[in-house]
Amino acid sequence: LIGLAMEEGGIGSLDLGLADLFPDRTMGNQSAWKDEMSLRDLLTMTAGFDAEDSYLYDWVGLERMHDAPDALQYVLDLPVIEEPGTRFEYTNGVSHLLSCIITEATGVSALDYARERLFSPLGITEAEWRNDSLGRNWGYSSLYLTPHDMAKIGYLFLNGGEWDGEQVVPREWVEEATRKHVHAGTLLDDYGFQWWVSPRGYYSAIGYKGQFIHVVPELDLIMVTTSSSAEDFDRIQDLLETFVIPAVIG
Repeated sequence: LIGLAMEEGGIGSLDLGLADLFPDRTMGNQSAWKDEMSLRDLLTMTAGFDAEDSYLYDWVGLERMHDAPDALQYVLDLPVIEEPGTRFEYTNGVSHLLSCIITEATGVSALDYARERLFSPLGITEAEWRNDSLGRNWGYSSLYLTPHDMAKIGYLFLNGGEWDGEQVVPREWVEEATRKHVHAGTLLDDYGFQWWVSPRGYYSAIGYKGQFIHVVPELDLIMVTTSSSAEDFDRIQDLLETFVIPAVIG
């Protein structure tokens, strides 16, 4: 969605800072590092926020964000404890900022924008996306799609953003989003723009409890899984490399 908003001119550059992206907001814990943070840093999870909102921290910061009266303001007010652009730290609040940036740039919710610019061309009609307390779609989670529709998104990216002869997402954005920008060293080795990237030739969208879209360009392969078991997450993640890719290669 960020790439589409940039194509339309609603977002001018990946180098825009938080003050440019949210001009009507006043942020707490202001610092030189916070001033330095860019949209690119948000996309690559190198913002440097002291959020503690991932599984590494037992979701403590995520609960604080959910309890806040304004989730967007909560994230904007977080202290920045590392220089932006220097180290990967998966931060759910950053993905929520991206949803809010879409709304700021387009004047509509992230879901409505997705329905118009992404889901409609792909024939996706049953998407649901939960909101924060002020009606903004949770950028980090709670987007509900059928496995078939998840596969459509994988197929769109496999084909460089083209669907049924129409360039839905700019090819340049697909290439930039799915290449390594930073070493992650957690769920997969590397990270692009909100996509996990493996040096073994594939990239993945990874969701809580085992929601996966894997794209393997060299094999013309997409693999989608859904699950409701956090305990099975690692086993599901291993399916692609352990069973599927070897079976396709033969």
